[in-house]
Amino acid sequence: MAILDRLRWSFGSVPKSHILNVVTRALICLISFIVIGLYARDIDLARKAGFSVDGRWAYAVALAVLSIIVCLIHLPLRVRSRMLFPLDLVMWLLWLVLFGIFGKLYINRDCMGQGNCKRMKVAVWFDLANMILWLGSGILGAVNWRRERVGGLPGMSQV
Repeated sequence: MAILDRLRWSFGSVPKSHILNVVTRALICLISFIVIGLYARDIDLARKAGFSVDGRWAYAVALAVLSIIVCLIHLPLRVRSRMLFPLDLVMWLLWLVLFGIFGKLYINRDCMGQGNCKRMKVAVWFDLANMILWLGSGILGAVNWRRERVGGLPGMSQV
């Protein structure tokens, strides 16, 4: 209980949605760093072998970097991230595309002990995790935006 008291003392009267926002953004940043590492390894191997960079892998790394930038914009407690929920939904759509690209390539593939293939299968599930986090963040932001604008949950009538 002492830890909770300290959190209340340090954060004051911060709404739970702000804390959930910070936790979600931190998870998105963490997963995005993992995605960068997983995909950048193939980019580096291709570069060392003298091949050009595949655009799909470049898209994955660029999207992960963009996710980190967007999270850092959202992360401070003073930023009203519910106002930026359309950006979250755009990020969800971009991660959906990425999951579709690499999911089609690797989900049903039999790796037969190939390390690179297994690593990319793992990367696909990190893509899915980020996609789900962005969708959840977008929905939470939309609900909070709606509450602020109307004063209740969607579908609730005002009396």
